[in-house]
Amino acid sequence: MIRKLCTSPRTFLVSGVFMSAALVSAFTVAGKLRVGLVCGGIMLGYTLLIVVGRRWSPTLEVLSGTGDERTQSILIRAAAQAGSFLACVIAIWWVVSVAVGHANQTLNLLAAIFGATFIVAVLVTQRRS
Repeated sequence: MIRKLCTSPRTFLVSGVFMSAALVSAFTVAGKLRVGLVCGGIMLGYTLLIVVGRRWSPTLEVLSGTGDERTQSILIRAAAQAGSFLACVIAIWWVVSVAVGHANQTLNLLAAIFGATFIVAVLVTQRRS
């Protein structure tokens, strides 16, 4: 039931609309309404592109998270590859920032969060299989 709800087009649409509204709200609070409207519009356009275009494009179908087991398997592999690449970028960026004498606390936090979530994901996935 939960898995079906998380991969439904309606849930994707609602979450995209919510994210668009959150972007507009955050930028409005920061005093940048125009930037918020642009960012919110881009997010809403992306959401609508995925929801409407998933029927005609296999790529958009994978991005939407809907579809059969094959499509969901592709999404999982793509997410894993993107996560691995991002982990490498963060690690290299952190090492370079330390080497030049400007250790970045945000990178420390991102690396720690990635490491912790990776370990938890491995533990959960291993117990489920």
